[in-house]
Parts: sequence; C-alpha cells; structure tokens
Amino acid sequence: MSSLPLRTLVASLAVAALAACGGDVFSPTDGGNSNDGGGTSDGGGTNDGGLTIDCPSSIPSSGANCAKEGLECEYGTSAELQCNTLATCQGGHWNVVPPVPDACQPPSSKCPPSFAQVPVDQACPDAVGTTCDYPQGTCGCTDYFGGPVPADAAAAARWYCDNPAPGCPMPRPRIGSPCSQEGQECNYSPCTPSGTGTLCQNGTWHEQMIACAQ
Repeated sequence: MSSLPLRTLVASLAVAALAACGGDVFSPTDGGNSNDGGGTSDGGGTNDGGLTIDCPSSIPSSGANCAKEGLECEYGTSAELQCNTLATCQGGHWNVVPPVPDACQPPSSKCPPSFAQVPVDQACPDAVGTTCDYPQGTCGCTDYFGGPVPADAAAAARWYCDNPAPGCPMPRPRIGSPCSQEGQECNYSPCTPSGTGTLCQNGTWHEQMIACAQ
C-alpha cells in the first residue's frame, strides 16, 4: 500500500484510459449536480459558487499571491475533480491545476439512463473508460480499482458508483466548500481514475491522499 497524490494519479490514469479505450464522459446539462465556480461573495460566509469566502470568486492566476496556506478551491461545473480547476495556496502563491486535457467528453450513450439503473459490480466490456455524472453522484466503468492494471481491460472492467460512508454528502462536495464535522473523511471511489478522496479540515473540504493497492 502507498499514499498516492490523487490529482496526479487521476490525471495520468484518465488520459491513459481514454486514449487506450476511447472512453467517454457523461455530464448532464440540467445543472442537477453542478456549481458555477464564478461569482462574488454573498456576505454569508460562502460565495455563490458554494466555496468559502476565503476562496477567490473566480480562478486566481497561477503564481499570484495568496494569504491562507493550504487553502484549496475548486472551480467548474463537473462532478469530477479531474474535469474542474483546482487552485491551492502553497508557499504564499496560488498553484493552479487545470482540468485534465481531453478527459471530459460530451455525453455518452453508454451511460445508463439514471443513477439507480447503473448495474454496480457487473461487467461492462463495451464501456471501458466511460464515466457518468448524475445528480446523485458519479458512476463509471473501469478496470482499475487501485490494484495492478490487468492485461485485459475489457474482461476486468465493471460498473461502480460513488458510495461514501454514511453521513457523507452526495454528490461529492466541492473542494473548498464548507463542512462542519472536523476530521470527517468522505471518499468518492478514490481508487478509480475519476474518483476523489475528501477530508473536512479547518471548516472546508480538502482533497485527501488515499492509500490504494498497487
């Protein structure tokens, strides 16, 4: 077991899987599970994108000065972190990581019609690399669940859906949005290419490094 930097892992695996398998990503257009990363402070402790008031209302410039060390702010409308922009205050400057190139594609016909109809744990040899965003959370078809990558992706692939611990919000909270239970861990299929681990720390959700089997 080893601790993996999720953003790096997600980026590399997603690009590789999509390139190799022709995977698609489904993002609904009804806004049921998305938040606009823009906007200004509403004076109530968060801005209108759902982030804390400490986060800039729009994406900061990489390298620009920042005051709150360790602050993380996610901008974008996707349920998947890899499809959004993540800005982190490190050493007094913003480190801005843009969406993974070509990882998020238009809606796929391979996605089941609804979250409830996803056949979790069933084989999906014809949909490897497909990720499906629903108002209730993210599902997908992958051969990678944190262990060794199998030689035959189609034979090993199966459907999964986000299934965090009881009491965790669904869908996944935006990194940088408020949380109330200090130390709470909510993992959204973190050992899959499109998954994310989260931790409530200092009143906001942070991306968390997860130990995945190698």
